[in-house]
Amino acid sequence: MSEHDTPTQRASINQLSVDELDEMLTGIRQRRLERVQKLEAIARVKADESTLVSYLQFERAYNTAARFMKKFEEMEAKAEQLIHKVRLRAMVCNFEAGETEDAAD
Repeated sequence: MSEHDTPTQRASINQLSVDELDEMLTGIRQRRLERVQKLEAIARVKADESTLVSYLQFERAYNTAARFMKKFEEMEAKAEQLIHKVRLRAMVCNFEAGETEDAAD
């Protein structure tokens, strides 16, 4: 606060010295810089939050895909077992049919 800046006598720009003007400008710049730094900090937090949200969404999607792949692998293994059973039964049927044909000859 300047010596001219009192409740009874407000200083005008013309009454201030160069040093006092520099001091005022420095104070204004510092307050602006503080606001900018606060806004940048908020922006970083928001960016970090959005990155976190994106990562969590990716992780959730990845886990879901991994679960489906595991189920798919289990179903594939089950299908393979069933194919082997059917193939074995088909071989047995062909064998029995072959014996029946040989017996009929």
